[in-house]
Amino acid sequence: MKIENLTDLPLMGKLIFDAKHIKLFKSSAEELTLLIEDTELFDYLDDCLIEKTNIRINHYQQINVNSLILYLIFFDNDQEEKLIEFINRLDTNEINKIWSLNSKKPDVE
Repeated sequence: MKIENLTDLPLMGKLIFDAKHIKLFKSSAEELTLLIEDTELFDYLDDCLIEKTNIRINHYQQINVNSLILYLIFFDNDQEEKLIEFINRLDTNEINKIWSLNSKKPDVE
């Protein structure tokens, strides 16, 4: 599976927000899932969520899709507005810098 097809993962639900290397889905059970494409980026975002927001995290999951490790953070449905606001406030340059630490291919727009 190519990185461009991450939205095709089974059971991810409806894509409601798409930022570079970060996607937010809503499942049919109304659970929100933040999908993060990199280990360092996951660590950074998890730290930001815990230290800088009051967004409640339900649980975490790590999956491997064709040798690509993806991280999922799950939230209650009522956190959608806060999560979108959080993602919008992220520094795109910082996200790209962190993502590129482990990336084997250049990040092009």
